[in-house]
Amino acid sequence: MSTPAEDKDLEEYLRRKSALSLGYKKIYVEAPPPELDRAITARARRALRWLVPAIISAGIAVSLIVGVNYAISELMKVSIIAERNAVKLREERKAQQEAERLKQPIGVMVDANNIAPQEAKAAQDKQKKREQLARDQWLVEIDTLRKQGKHATADAELRRLNAAYPEYAKQ
Repeated sequence: MSTPAEDKDLEEYLRRKSALSLGYKKIYVEAPPPELDRAITARARRALRWLVPAIISAGIAVSLIVGVNYAISELMKVSIIAERNAVKLREERKAQQEAERLKQPIGVMVDANNIAPQEAKAAQDKQKKREQLARDQWLVEIDTLRKQGKHATADAELRRLNAAYPEYAKQ
């Protein structure tokens, strides 16, 4: 066991208040040797020499990555919009072509050799009725010209009618 005086000396020593601690402080300075200090400072400077360029290059790399990512996303948006517009344009053109096609008259050619004889006869009769109607209207116009006293014009029209319908000219 220790005595109270020894305990007091120990506590003073631990608090650095003892004569031994105070004497040690006077003799020993708590600083690193100058060589060690210079070596550490030189290493720190060398590390800082590379740290700034490394930070700058990392910043450039990050900004390039972000910029390229943004540019690609914008390009994708533009291409999606362009594709939608192209589809709309194709649909509009198709609808416009269909509308124009529907506006055009439909012409049908009938080959009398390929249809049944009754259908051929019906088609010929229908054509004759059309010709008869046109011929009759022409005759009405000629008659009107004669009533108006325009005999020369009426004769010229009659010659044109006979040239157009030679089968009726003999009648």
